[in-house]
Order: sequence, then structure tokens, then C-alpha cells
Amino acid sequence: EKNLNAAVVDCCIGIPVYFTDLQRRAVVDAATIAGLHPLRLIHETTATALAYGIYKTDLPENDPINVAFVDIGHSSMQVCIAAFKKGQLKILAHAFDRNLGGRDFDEVLFQHFAAKFKGEYKIDVFQNARACLRLRAACEKLKKVLSANPEAPLNIECLMDEKDVRGFIKRDDFEQLSIPILERVKKPLEKALAEAGLVVENIHAVELVGSASRVPAVLKILTEF
Repeated sequence: EKNLNAAVVDCCIGIPVYFTDLQRRAVVDAATIAGLHPLRLIHETTATALAYGIYKTDLPENDPINVAFVDIGHSSMQVCIAAFKKGQLKILAHAFDRNLGGRDFDEVLFQHFAAKFKGEYKIDVFQNARACLRLRAACEKLKKVLSANPEAPLNIECLMDEKDVRGFIKRDDFEQLSIPILERVKKPLEKALAEAGLVVENIHAVELVGSASRVPAVLKILTEF
């Protein structure tokens, strides 16, 4: 409203692909209560595809190109395959894993360091809610550092029982710990391709969205897929 210098009433709201009818109605009700007039709900990946294609000037006029959009956010993963040609967008397939996201990578680091500190410093963070929160926050920052660096330290002052803790992990070790999570990344990709009736060679480009898509191991899986 600040940018437009006008009140916003009519709106389109993006929702995850996997929302149930009840959840969709709840979003519409919440928007109405907030004083908005929701014209329609749109899948988040469809909105991403629309934003991708609406300003592109090099789309073909006849044979469409297929683009895959992979959205890995904090708590879920969504995949959408869309066909583009000049002035036209067609969604071919959707797939998702509603429990695969950046928080799973945070949890891997959290469990690793919780066990490490229990052995080295004789402190059990699970017995202290504040210590758990601080360690989780530090692990989230550590994950971001590891996305840009091959190794990273973890230092927290007075984590618990007035003890300062120190840790260190290499990106390779982090990826080894994350193997069970990384293996799940392929399933929505395979499902979307099967639903669209396509093979990898039919995909013109892959666009990544979401914070967890910055994890190098995820990029590697998508590149080698």
C-alpha cells in the first residue's frame, strides 16, 4: 500500500499445492476478516511460473518449451513443470513433499551437535528449552555458512550450566549426515516427470526457488538428475 499510495482490497493469494479444501477456505476466510477481497487462490509454483514467463520475450511461437520449477522452502518441497510458448502458459504437473525443507537440514545439525556436546561437555540440551532454542538458531546460521564455505565453526557462550561450547563441521560431513533427507529430493522430481509424461531430456530449464535450494548438495542432485 505504501508503494501504490492506495488501499489494497482485491488480491490473489498464493497457497501450497498440497492445501486441502478446508485449508483453502480458511485462507479465504482469513483474508476476508483482514478486510481483503480475495479474487482467487493460486498455487505458489503456478505463481512462480507466471512471474517467470510474463516478461520473457524469447519464448517460441509454436513448439512450447518445458521448464521445471523446484521450490524447497523451510518446511516443504514443491515441484511444478510448465510449458511455455508466446502468450501462453500451461501447467503440466505438480508434485510435492510437505515434510521436506530447510528445517530438516537444521535438525540434522542440531541432533549432531546435541550428541557431541553431551559427550564432550556433559550437558544435555534436551533438558533445557532455552538451550535447545539457542542451539537450533546457531545450527540454522551454520547451515547458511556451509552453503558458501567448505567448513564452519559453531561457538555458543553459556549454552547451559554456564558452559561455553565449541564445535566444527565440514560441508562433506554435513552432507553425509543429510543423506536420508537428500534421497527424498528425487521422489517429487520423478513423480512430476511421470505425471507430465516427460523425460529429463524434455526439460529446457530448471528454476530453483526457496531458501533450502541454496544447499550445495541439493544443487548437485538436481544437476545430476
